[in-house]
Amino acid sequence: MILTLSVRMPKGPAHYWTAAQDFGEAGFTAYELWKCTNGVSRGTIQKWVAAMVERGALKEIGRRPGTPERIVYACARKNVPANEAAAYGDVQRYLWTAMRTLSQFTVSELAAVASTDTVEISRDTAQQYIRRLAKAGALTVVRPGKPNNRDSGVWRLRRSRDTGPRAPQWVKAAFLYDPNENEAIGEAEGSL
Repeated sequence: MILTLSVRMPKGPAHYWTAAQDFGEAGFTAYELWKCTNGVSRGTIQKWVAAMVERGALKEIGRRPGTPERIVYACARKNVPANEAAAYGDVQRYLWTAMRTLSQFTVSELAAVASTDTVEISRDTAQQYIRRLAKAGALTVVRPGKPNNRDSGVWRLRRSRDTGPRAPQWVKAAFLYDPNENEAIGEAEGSL
C-alpha cells in the first residue's frame, strides 16, 4: 500500500514578515507569530524575532499577561527589504554553500566560512545542521570526533548529495527535503 501525503512547506522569513505586518498596531507575541507558520519550530521564530528587533525592523510595544510568551512586538517600519527580512533564513543556505565549497570541515570551520558580515553563524547552529545532514546520509565522517570535544570531528559532503545550490531544508514533518531533486533524503521520522 502506498500512502501519499501532501505537506505544506514552510514559507520562510519573508512569510514571517508578512504575517508580522498583518497583526497591525495590536502587535503579536512570538508564539502568536509561530502559529501563523507551517512547520517551523518556535525557537526559529523566537530567533527571527530577536534578529529583526536587533535590526530595528520590529519593536517591543508591551506585555500580554497569561500568554506563553508575554512580550508583544509590532513592526517598527512599514517596509523592510526582502533580503533584510530573510537574512535570518539565509543561515541554511550559507551553511550549505560552505559545505559545497570546502573539501572537508570541522564544526568551527563550517561556522566561520558560512558566516558573513551581516549574519554570524554559531558553532551550535553549524553542529545541528551537520548532525541532521549526517543522520540523513548526506555527509561522510572523515575523522570521528573525540569524546567531550564536539569540534574534533571532520566531515565531508557526499558527492551524490551535492545536488545543487539550494540548501536541503529540515522541516517539522521530520524529513530532510532537497529542493533541487524535489525529494526527501534519508528516512522520515514522525510521532503520533
